[in-house]
Amino acid sequence: MAVGVNYGRGRTYDEFQVGERHRFRLPTITEGYINNFCCLTADFNPLHVDAELAKQTIHGERIAPGTMTTALTFNTFAMLAFGTGMALLELNFKLPTAVKINDQLEVEITILEKKPSRSYPQGGLLRQRMVTTNQHGQVVADGEALLLIAKEPLYPKEVIQA
Repeated sequence: MAVGVNYGRGRTYDEFQVGERHRFRLPTITEGYINNFCCLTADFNPLHVDAELAKQTIHGERIAPGTMTTALTFNTFAMLAFGTGMALLELNFKLPTAVKINDQLEVEITILEKKPSRSYPQGGLLRQRMVTTNQHGQVVADGEALLLIAKEPLYPKEVIQA
């Protein structure tokens, strides 16, 4: 299982293999991250932005928006497909546990399936599973995505330096 990624070059469709896994550690979820995400997305649900109200909920404190959890989870794949990702075709998540301030998250991506694209022969379809856990080992996000990945990088080869 690979930990980390080469940020200078994304992997092409042919370089991905069914069954391979990648693990990413995300930054600690801070109050600032939650506030910024809520402002960016106009998600001002009191559960995310009002500490006093959030204390009265089943969570007992503020939690991160589910859309923040899914964005952080899915975007780890962008590091693997930098310059080769063509389209996000499907995305589905379950969010069984809330993400809280100071949670430390880790994402594991597993490549489930790959098949050639009939409509775009310069690429192929890749199905992946993404599971994000917190520091307690609890699953906070479990999802699948179907993506179109190019067989060649979208950027000129001269851009990549050895």
